[in-house]
Amino acid sequence: MIKERLNLSDEDVKMCKQIGFRTLSLCSIMEMEKMQALAYVRVMIPVINRYYHTQEERIEGYKRHWELFNTTPSVSGFITGLVASMEKQGAEDPNFDKSSISAVKSSLMGPFAGIGDSIFQSTWRVISMGVGLSLAAGGNILGPIVFLLMYNIPSAFVRFLGPYVGYSLGAKFMS
Repeated sequence: MIKERLNLSDEDVKMCKQIGFRTLSLCSIMEMEKMQALAYVRVMIPVINRYYHTQEERIEGYKRHWELFNTTPSVSGFITGLVASMEKQGAEDPNFDKSSISAVKSSLMGPFAGIGDSIFQSTWRVISMGVGLSLAAGGNILGPIVFLLMYNIPSAFVRFLGPYVGYSLGAKFMS
């Protein structure tokens, strides 16, 4: 269904699925200098390997993404999908300025962090926790289960839909 609506090929869908699953580990590899950069490079490996065929091009792509990255993991899928689309354009067009890939990524991570934190961390988590705690306070075992389902289902939906939407929009998003 997503494939037809967003006009994606089978390979595009496979790559976006890999991106979505790899964003699950975005906060597991944190370091103080570049925050989520190492995990972001890991997220972009399927994209770099798909579009760049020589070792030099791949190393250049890995270095391009080995820079500061920090955003809410739930909304990071859109950014990675958009960047994947720009990587495709950079691989196909020799006149494409690849430094714009880093500029777009850097300019989107702050606003998306603000949106993601305010929706998922500050609002939805508190509402879900309130519902779960009110059930648990009465001795109901469903309290923690309801909390986990209420919080994680919308978060996973946004996380896994983001790469598809970002990739399909590509350069159209910027214009």
